[in-house]
Amino acid sequence: MTLRLVGVVLLGCVAAIASGQTPTGAENLLFSPPMDFKVGFQSNGENRLMTEWVPASQTVEDWTEMVTLQIYRGGAVAAADFLQGVRARYLNDCPGTTTEKGGIFTGQVNGYVVSMMLLKCPRNPGTGKPETTAFRAIRGKDALYLVQHAWRTVPSEQEMNVAMQAFAKVTVCDTGVPDHPCPLGVSAWPVQVNDALSSVFSRERNVYLHVVLEKPNGTDIRARTLPKELIAKAEAEGKQVRPTRDSQFVESYWALLTDGSFKSFERGNYGKDPPQATALTYAELERLFVSIPRFAKWTRETDLALGGTHFSVRVITADDPGAAGKKGELELGWLEEGKPVYFYYCVPIVKSDDAPNGAPPQMQPWQVRRAAYESLAQRLRQGDFSAGKDYDAVLTEFDTRPFSRTPIEELEIIGDFYIPKEGLDPALSVVVMHLVLGWYDALRFASESGRAEIVNYEGLFREAFARGGPDVTNKAVKFLQDNPDRAHALIAQGIATAEKWRETGNYDRHWPMAYGLERSICAQGGPCNAPTQLPKEQWDRAWEQAKDRVRAYFDPAKPKAGDAPH
Repeated sequence: MTLRLVGVVLLGCVAAIASGQTPTGAENLLFSPPMDFKVGFQSNGENRLMTEWVPASQTVEDWTEMVTLQIYRGGAVAAADFLQGVRARYLNDCPGTTTEKGGIFTGQVNGYVVSMMLLKCPRNPGTGKPETTAFRAIRGKDALYLVQHAWRTVPSEQEMNVAMQAFAKVTVCDTGVPDHPCPLGVSAWPVQVNDALSSVFSRERNVYLHVVLEKPNGTDIRARTLPKELIAKAEAEGKQVRPTRDSQFVESYWALLTDGSFKSFERGNYGKDPPQATALTYAELERLFVSIPRFAKWTRETDLALGGTHFSVRVITADDPGAAGKKGELELGWLEEGKPVYFYYCVPIVKSDDAPNGAPPQMQPWQVRRAAYESLAQRLRQGDFSAGKDYDAVLTEFDTRPFSRTPIEELEIIGDFYIPKEGLDPALSVVVMHLVLGWYDALRFASESGRAEIVNYEGLFREAFARGGPDVTNKAVKFLQDNPDRAHALIAQGIATAEKWRETGNYDRHWPMAYGLERSICAQGGPCNAPTQLPKEQWDRAWEQAKDRVRAYFDPAKPKAGDAPH
């Protein structure tokens, strides 16, 4: 693998990509490019800033999909008038261009005028291919903002829906103008909750949310998992099925962890009379959530994403009888078609500097390093220019210091950067090498429950292929299907390389001991017993099992005799 510098974009004060930072009282464009796209071109003239993103495996010279952002500083033209000019140029350059549903649609978002348009060119004379382009223009106080998403093909309905959902989140806010409020994480946090929430989305430390109230706003999310009849019966008996302020039948906690994991815990107190909930402390929540599996990953862009579900976010700055929120609480709105349909009111529980020590097991050095990498990767996905230099240092270390990180860390780097950029050839051999070493470690130093957690929760075997998104995963599968001989050779090469590094001490080979029920039991106050290690006389057998497991993952059929490395 060769080192490739990472290009990312920071739009500056007039158009900061929202990534949880606090801008300095200016107009801000809230926009995030697709996670699996890269910056292909960027220019910053006196009056116009332009950035183009293309899929990671493509270039601005040869692309099938492109997202473009243009900021015209001081632009005084109305958004609709600007799009009229764009349409006129398209009609001139591509005869037969049509405007979807007849025209330009104009409305208001966050107090700003927003216009949208969809153009379909049947055949671009320059490329000979069809071209479909969606536009969203916003007339701000400081600039005219234009975001466009283009396809050199006829996009499917699903592709269009995904793009339109992303477009719906593109807006402008102003931290100094009440009529154009910025969402939580972009505006300055209210003083009374600054200490509690300023690091919620920075991943500096684990943060827990105590859900004290749930309130339907047109849709009952609980009814999607509980029969409506059961809900009605319980509530008729005065027993709530969701957290409410006037009862403690249900208590609910959410966890936003530094490694990007989102977890949730809920329990009912129906057998108590009267029902009494326990106000869990930060230390108690740390112990509790160690043993709870990850439900999804969380990210913070223009809203809060928990897996595939997005939430609007705001701090309640004063008691709000209409919304039912209390001063200092965090309001999360479950979004469907861009509108909140169900609200969660939460009290943040964060660790103070004088919090008691000794609650959960401390993170091991490799876990701290891994969490720092995940935070760095997240900053890159959100377009944080300042992260580029640090990420280049990670890649340099990867290329020049083999096995300086644990296999699971190395696989994440491969999945984030090398496979999306270079494909599975030759990356497959490196993936195989780390999988063999990683599973060999797990067989020697993890318990059965620990190995199950490493495979099912961490996704050890699929991690490198899944982190780049569905397109990268599908391309990897297609490569294996279409090139069986080449894949077979790369697998054999990876196993042979692993043989040379079988007993390397460059990284902590005991990393799998961080997983399993033993650690969870210890965290909850039980006996602190380390997983039973495999006797050394069985290590040779474990090595063969590790290689067989990796072979079987890529080819379920029985490995051929010729697969054994020489």
